[in-house]
Amino acid sequence: MNRMPFKAVSVLVISLLISGCVTTSAGNGTSGGGEPLSSDQQALRNYASTYAAQGALLGAVAGAGLGLLLSKGDARGAMVGAAGGALVGGGAGHMIGQQQAGHAEQAGSIAAVKAQYDTKVTDAKNVVNASRNLVNQYEQEISALRRQASGDKAAQARLQSKLEAAKRDKELMEGSAAAIEKQLTELNAYIAQQGSNAGVSALVKQRDELKAQLASLKGQITVIARAVQ
Repeated sequence: MNRMPFKAVSVLVISLLISGCVTTSAGNGTSGGGEPLSSDQQALRNYASTYAAQGALLGAVAGAGLGLLLSKGDARGAMVGAAGGALVGGGAGHMIGQQQAGHAEQAGSIAAVKAQYDTKVTDAKNVVNASRNLVNQYEQEISALRRQASGDKAAQARLQSKLEAAKRDKELMEGSAAAIEKQLTELNAYIAQQGSNAGVSALVKQRDELKAQLASLKGQITVIARAVQ
């Protein structure tokens, strides 16, 4: 049975996972069907990876340790544990990041919180703009391919590839919307804690901006859902 020290396994797992995170973020450099990612697709993936990569990395390291322990030093057990940990950790990554941000917000001043949410509002605007551009593009391309697909196998294949790409991007949009919703929940809680403190009005403005971006993003998700039906 192959045995590896935990330190060696951890280094291997982290290296593989970082490589995987980069690949996930870039989507292997293609959008499916061999086409390179557009700047809008890359922006969508970057937003998603910002909230998921940390949890996946921590989960993989923890999973590797558990797998190594349960398999009594078998490197294969560590790798299986790492894979499972990455999946669980990736799902919890956004929550971990947001909990850390929440702790910082509780300890910091209103000005510090405002600075954090300035970045979050900017990121939300960027992902919403990218999503809007992608939805418009997918609507046009899918509609054109459906008209061509009747009796044309090549067009049918292109249509299928485009639908799959659109569905992947739709899932990323849904994840982005969930991230913004969490940010709103936390910001609302912080505002409630501050009462009538000076500076709260700036946070209220940020909250309203996030609400507007979330509503716009949900509208885009509705449109792309119809397009891929």
